[in-house]
Amino acid sequence: ARAFLKVAKGENILFARAFHSAKSIQNMLSPYINIIDFPVYKNEIKKEVNIPQTDYVILTSSMNVDAYFQNQADHMPKAWIAIGRPTATQYAHWTSGEVFIPEQPSEEALALLILDLEKKDD
Repeated sequence: ARAFLKVAKGENILFARAFHSAKSIQNMLSPYINIIDFPVYKNEIKKEVNIPQTDYVILTSSMNVDAYFQNQADHMPKAWIAIGRPTATQYAHWTSGEVFIPEQPSEEALALLILDLEKKDD
């Protein structure tokens, strides 16, 4: 956010978002930029989705966590992985299992985390 503010401070910024968005970035940056709020889609959880069993479950949002557990409550993977703290916090509503968060929200950090978990599993 700090790097973004270096170029965006005082500017008009459009945020296309879901109708049910938490707007965490907008709330954090609102004192510094002019936010143009643009809700364009609805996030809705599909019912009766068949989710196959997997070794790892990687979820990227609180709504993804809810959707997963509403459709696959009985499966226990090797590890739960969350992209971001809000997603990890949502896991606690559904499971008491340990939740891992990659050091950065990047493909490389995710891959390193899974490789590390695999080493521990051996």
